[in-house]
Amino acid sequence: MNKSLFSALKVERNVMFIILSLIIIVAAFNIISGLTILVKNKTRDIGILKSIGVSNKSIKKIFFLVGFFIGTLATLFGVVVGTLFSIYVESIRQFISNIFGISLFPEDIYILDTLPAEININSIIIISLCSIFATILVSIYPASKASSLNTVKTLKYE
Repeated sequence: MNKSLFSALKVERNVMFIILSLIIIVAAFNIISGLTILVKNKTRDIGILKSIGVSNKSIKKIFFLVGFFIGTLATLFGVVVGTLFSIYVESIRQFISNIFGISLFPEDIYILDTLPAEININSIIIISLCSIFATILVSIYPASKASSLNTVKTLKYE
């Protein structure tokens, strides 16, 4: 009976998945650039660690764990904030409407008296795992770069 409405909702869901994927990709590039800058700033410290006998594997592990920790915390923070926002979206809509004196999503246009929100645990888990997997992938390059620095050149020019 409402075939066009359901097909529009399916398209909207697919577009939201694409937008979310792009957000994750941008966050991944932020992690790469942040870790690369960290490696650049810690070049002297890496050289000192290498000169006292710390292995390349240990240095790689340190920088990998930093990237993994950042990505995991960001994912957990995003899940908590997103879930709380979804739970309280109607209260937030009413609050904004009352403060600014406007009607967000008027009933006569959108045919809804409340703003619906559905929390799908499976989607949250899949998106979280994809985000953490992307974090793991993008943490490898800066960690490898840090472990491959030449000790003599590092200490000589820093």
